[in-house]
Amino acid sequence: MRATTVIVLLAVCVASTFAFIPVKLPKSPPTPCCLASQYELYQFTWDPTKRFDVGWFIASDATNSRVFMAGTDYNGKKQHAYNFQTLYLYDSKKMYYIDSTGSCFEGDLNSTMGQQCVPSFASYEGSPTVGGSLVTNVFNFEVGTGKDTDYNTAVVTATGCIPVSDILASEKLGVLDTTYWDYVGSITNTSVFNIPKGCPSVQKLFEKVPKPHGWRWAHLHEEN
Repeated sequence: MRATTVIVLLAVCVASTFAFIPVKLPKSPPTPCCLASQYELYQFTWDPTKRFDVGWFIASDATNSRVFMAGTDYNGKKQHAYNFQTLYLYDSKKMYYIDSTGSCFEGDLNSTMGQQCVPSFASYEGSPTVGGSLVTNVFNFEVGTGKDTDYNTAVVTATGCIPVSDILASEKLGVLDTTYWDYVGSITNTSVFNIPKGCPSVQKLFEKVPKPHGWRWAHLHEEN
């Protein structure tokens, strides 16, 4: 039986545009995969309609149940940019947030660190190549119901399940386009997980700090 040629919509980070790319579906389609237990990467998320974008450095260490994030948030409508850092220590149920002024705050973390995976119910759409040699797998899936539904397209490498890009569309958030780069399959600097000193406690800190959107973040936390 010959492979069936289909057209998939792949988010390609070239001039921030979409491209229709013909790909061939294999006879045995790939199954959804999980990210490595330890990694570092950069990600950039933007929404051109809202003139919003944010860049992150993320160190994720599922082996020791901890995540560090450092980001720069830019709001084009307000012409305002600010830097911040967030540290999640799941075993101790604590999180720490450092705002753009350098002020530090401590809060409770009432969640556990779940495994970061493309959901098992995601549908495989194709395996296009990026740059002529990097083979990727494209998966579509929905999370939520009704007006709270998030429509996701996740693109990961066929080998290693390294995130390449994703698109999240929802009635609440609009369309968010995220691209990933400079992936490292280990933690190169464990000092980012050091607990900052002199941080006063703040109630419901988790609800107040900036958080990245997308399928990886949605499956990072499992609320108790």
